[in-house]
Amino acid sequence: MLDERKLAYHRVGKHRRLALPDVLEYRERRRSQQHAAIDALGADVDESVDIGEQLDALKRARKAVAAKRRTASAG
Repeated sequence: MLDERKLAYHRVGKHRRLALPDVLEYRERRRSQQHAAIDALGADVDESVDIGEQLDALKRARKAVAAKRRTASAG
């Protein structure tokens, strides 16, 4: 991360020194990116549909994807 210049630093001898505000800002940026990624992965939940039905639909979808992968890797 330092070699990629994602975070500013200066050298003192062989050591790299980072400014605390820069580290805290970087941490906040990373957290925001992580939360955005988690939100993007979230499934849309229809409140009017029973949770059991939604879970069954997700299970069927996962099985369909797994079957496609198996046929693709076999062929």
